[in-house]
Amino acid sequence: HNSLFSEDLSSLVETTKNEAHHQS
Repeated sequence: HNSLFSEDLSSLVETTKNEAHHQS
């Protein structure tokens, strides 16, 4: 469970950062 959650969270964070960078 922890591994899956960590992977999903990492993906979400990466996507969010990517979008923020694109906006900026």
